[in-house]
Amino acid sequence: MRATLEYPGWALFVYLLIGQGLPAMNYDLGVRMGTQDSAEVVTEVGVAFWKGKLTSELLFAHTYLSRLTNKVLVFASICFALGDLIFYIPLLGFGLLTSNYVALSAALGISVYWPIVCLAAAINARDAPEWSLDDTPFLIVLPMISMWGLWCLLLISHDLRNGKKKHYID
Repeated sequence: MRATLEYPGWALFVYLLIGQGLPAMNYDLGVRMGTQDSAEVVTEVGVAFWKGKLTSELLFAHTYLSRLTNKVLVFASICFALGDLIFYIPLLGFGLLTSNYVALSAALGISVYWPIVCLAAAINARDAPEWSLDDTPFLIVLPMISMWGLWCLLLISHDLRNGKKKHYID
């Protein structure tokens, strides 16, 4: 189980801490590190989406997003980076460090969910003027993260249903 859950889990933790956590405090640092894309690539709407600062004024100024409703985009623009920094990264670290089934399962659920949301947002923005993001790496990496999270959730669920309350991380 160590190879299935712990090693990829810690690799994801480190990536999130560096790739999402640091840019949550300073987006330009993320652009310089190469973990975030500049406004020239993802447009100011893409940056606002990531920062959680997508407003109806900005949305209406960019009518190419009109195929999605205002409410859906504003709801979806909850600050992923700040949410990762405050909740997801510590939850994943705590779950990995303590083998706490509840924390680990909650973090794995997020690991399934957020890559799907981010991938859907990137794919839906393909037709936007000035959007030049190459989403090929996202099409490869994000589904892998979701599948890993789902696989680990299924393993934990199976073991708990069968009365195996062993620690997944020794």
